[in-house]
Amino acid sequence: MSAKRLLVTGANGFIGRHVVTRLLEDGHSLTLGESASYPSGWRENPRIRIVALKRLECDQKLDHALQDVGKVIHLAGLAHIARSDRDDADEEFHKANAVATANLVTAAEGAQIDSFINLSSLAAIVDNSVAYTITDDTQGEPTTAYGRSKLEAEKHVGRLARSGILAVSLRPPLVVGAAAKGNWAGLQKLAASGIPLPFASIRNARSFISAHSLAEAVSHLCRSTWPKELSGRYCLADPGFLSLRDVVEELRAGMGMGARLLPCPATVFGWLGAATGRRRQMAGLTGDLKVDPSRFIERFRFSPSLPIREAIRRSGEEYGRQVRGGNI
Repeated sequence: MSAKRLLVTGANGFIGRHVVTRLLEDGHSLTLGESASYPSGWRENPRIRIVALKRLECDQKLDHALQDVGKVIHLAGLAHIARSDRDDADEEFHKANAVATANLVTAAEGAQIDSFINLSSLAAIVDNSVAYTITDDTQGEPTTAYGRSKLEAEKHVGRLARSGILAVSLRPPLVVGAAAKGNWAGLQKLAASGIPLPFASIRNARSFISAHSLAEAVSHLCRSTWPKELSGRYCLADPGFLSLRDVVEELRAGMGMGARLLPCPATVFGWLGAATGRRRQMAGLTGDLKVDPSRFIERFRFSPSLPIREAIRRSGEEYGRQVRGGNI
């Protein structure tokens, strides 16, 4: 394990909290940007150094943040805005994801770090529903402002390999966890409602990754100094595919309730999406999105320890506790 510190951006986000917790468990010393909402235990932990950081997309000096840092774990970014179809969406995503990453890459290159791990997204190359299995060789074009900004960020990270730095961009699918936002938050809320849902006939095949597995993979990359030749963009997902029916069954099992699913022809959801102008959102629920993570698993000798079904049940259990406690 490197004696140098790890700089983690976006530490206070949903994924960031899982990553920081795992890195501390594995014995790393960390540098984090200031946030008023960090757990008190982090501020009291002697292995955490908290530094003042402005928004990364601003032109700033980052030397103080990179002092004694050997690896950068870049999790910060913008995934959602109030209306992603608004006129300035491209600009907002571009600044928060592409420009911020470019600034951090430039600073990291000057600090002569040995590794840069960037959290990207499958949205950099595909929509949220495709009829083929996505691999690291899949060629595609982003269809959203968010995806375009993540692809541009990946290109900035890629230039580090020419300087002898391991530069890895991870492309996960939907991330599972009780505190997740976006589509997973919506699924959990729907499952927790307890109302019968018309998903019994939905037998699509989708990949997921738990926040536990994602944090485990990041920590695995930080345990060793890997050859720079392993630099690249990697799909990362938990093994196996699940249907919408499977997901709701597991969530509700974790919440302590039965599945309560009713049959309904899958074609109805396509018609409903077209009629309501929400074709993309409906495809994200009922369409296929299969990811092959074998290249990452083989090259870095990584094996996730928590099965995805168990992760979903745990997510449902924790979310259910929060609902009952009035925290949601």
